[in-house]
Amino acid sequence: MSKKSGIFAGIDFGNSNSCIAIYKYEKVEVLAGADGSRITPSYVYIGENGEKHVGKSAKNYGHKKPERLFYDIKRLFAAKTSDQICKKYKNQWTFDIKRDTETGYCNYNIDGKIYTPEEISSEVLKKLLSYVGEDVAGVVLTVPAFFSTEQKNKILEAAEMAGITVLQLICEPTAAAIAYGMEHSYTNGEVLFVFDIGDESFDISIIKVVNNTNFEVIVLGGDSHLGGRDFDGVIIDWMLKKLEEKVGKNNLKKLTPIKKFLMTEMAKEAIVVLNNNESATLQLSEVHSDASDVTLTRTEFEELSKGLVLQIKESIVQILKCRALNQQEINHVLLIGGSSKIPIITKLLKEFFDEAKFSKSCNAEELVAMGATRLAAKLGKQSTRSDITDLVYKDKISLNVGIEYADKNGESMFKTIFKKDTPYNQEQVIEMKTTQDNQKECEIALYEGLYDELEKNTHIGSLKLINLPPKKAGEYSVDVILTIDKNGILEVKTNDLNCAVQYKTQLLQKRKT
Repeated sequence: MSKKSGIFAGIDFGNSNSCIAIYKYEKVEVLAGADGSRITPSYVYIGENGEKHVGKSAKNYGHKKPERLFYDIKRLFAAKTSDQICKKYKNQWTFDIKRDTETGYCNYNIDGKIYTPEEISSEVLKKLLSYVGEDVAGVVLTVPAFFSTEQKNKILEAAEMAGITVLQLICEPTAAAIAYGMEHSYTNGEVLFVFDIGDESFDISIIKVVNNTNFEVIVLGGDSHLGGRDFDGVIIDWMLKKLEEKVGKNNLKKLTPIKKFLMTEMAKEAIVVLNNNESATLQLSEVHSDASDVTLTRTEFEELSKGLVLQIKESIVQILKCRALNQQEINHVLLIGGSSKIPIITKLLKEFFDEAKFSKSCNAEELVAMGATRLAAKLGKQSTRSDITDLVYKDKISLNVGIEYADKNGESMFKTIFKKDTPYNQEQVIEMKTTQDNQKECEIALYEGLYDELEKNTHIGSLKLINLPPKKAGEYSVDVILTIDKNGILEVKTNDLNCAVQYKTQLLQKRKT
């Protein structure tokens, strides 16, 4: 084995917090910043002179001028102003969002200057790299299991801006399972239920382990738009109701960015307090001088959150049902992500699984980065340890991938090419034929989603073939080869090198990863 030079790392880039680990001296080491913390807030503050602050210092500056503080970065990857997610959080955000006129994507706006979420993300990634103190030869980046093709491409763009060589993307639950195996030897054939609830989403992966080094995702579930931020939201709504009772609705119509930021931070802090206590005090007097401080009990919080918990419960039921799995077949339950500490989440999972199966000794906020680093060590040929060199994993796509086609009535329909839970590194070939005499071009539209109806799924790109040879209708055909690559990203090519290919979107361009 020829060992590659340089440091190899794993990065868990989170919506709220991020973490980096490296592989050195045959072990995984989670790195800390100058403040001694191994968790870095995914916040970027841009000052009036253009200076940038990242992490805790960004949040500190943001307390004074929150309109200059950028966060919720992962939520905004490939998000459009018309999307439900933007409508949902627009009134809570302290920063200004501007729509890209060409793509419709959300961008950050400050001082008349536009910053894409990828640009802001790259600053967080650069900060994490600075902890290494050496040249980083390659990185494995983690992504939520329900990240779309668009979102995966966005994080790759951010990494490129940060000067990172991305070896591979890996789903967060899979990375956590790999890391957990470093501390707990699995028995051959054991099944893991990985529940990952971060700030912006929650993922469920059921993973089978073979010989402690082979990890196969059986099935995926979850919700890309339900996470810890939503639990913050129910407390913010509760605070607004209490404020309205005290000062009237008209006095709350135009909350300043500072007040919005303060309420968001108060909600987050209240959840942390309620994780270990029966009540938390929220200082509404800091939001409005005529308001009084209020107490929120854990029981009240759980009542406010029951709608969210019901959604999570339905996802758990669905994922167990789709593979006809029962609770007894699950050997380990891994809880990861900052919001996994919320008692009502643990209480819900105890309805399904014996508490003895719950992971006890793992660090929920570092496990994902550790698993990614283990894979980076393998890809970078940094280890002689068999648990690294023999590491194999099989991730699966979380969304159906397909094309638009016209039915016999001329109606646009969605045809699935790759079904949800298809493993990575798969290929399908579809034949395209001309439908008119001397047709000069043809186009295929590609979609991704979980719905049968075309319009409910996301258009991720179109492949256009031009300069077709002049022939009668149906005489010319071309094979279009669709591939799910090692990162779970769709790639497209054709077998006819003589016809020109135009991509109507950059989403389908092959990246060197």
